[in-house]
Amino acid sequence: DIVPSSNIVGNTFTVMVPTLTMAVAATPVAQTFIQGSSIDAMGMTLTAGTGGDAKVNTIKVSGFVDPLANGGATKGCGVEGGETKYMTDIVMTGSLWNGSTQLGAIKSPTSSTALCAANDGGEMTFDNLNLVVPAGTSMTVILKVNLANNIANLGDIIRFDVTAAADVSATDADGNGIVAPQLTAFPVTGPL
Repeated sequence: DIVPSSNIVGNTFTVMVPTLTMAVAATPVAQTFIQGSSIDAMGMTLTAGTGGDAKVNTIKVSGFVDPLANGGATKGCGVEGGETKYMTDIVMTGSLWNGSTQLGAIKSPTSSTALCAANDGGEMTFDNLNLVVPAGTSMTVILKVNLANNIANLGDIIRFDVTAAADVSATDADGNGIVAPQLTAFPVTGPL
């Protein structure tokens, strides 16, 4: 005889998928800076779900320019009132920071096409970040940029965005990609 003669029921287990969300951090806020400054341009809050740690490998930020400060910001460069202003005219370099730790290497914005025809450029792709966000926690990453010393016709407004889930590369503890819809909350728009 086999004892007990009834079914043996095992414990219930919950299987979860690792997730990562991104949102604009509370700081920095929109402010005015002088040329030649090193500024905190955008804050991003990364939150790993309770399903597991999320290792952030790459973040691509896109810069937008509004040369007349009238709300008409376009990616990489702006043309308004006969003035063309490129992100590369305004921002020399950028870097990502978690507290006092720099993540990845310093980058420069990509160049835009002539007269901003393609709405391109102004991108900085930060890779080899190796930033682990523990399950169920959040981390803040700050984009710091160095403004050019001699910017013609000042009064420009710039902002940085993470425009799509494809602009962030993250993996779980086993190296599996965390992809949409588990990578959510885009676009993430910085202060203008």
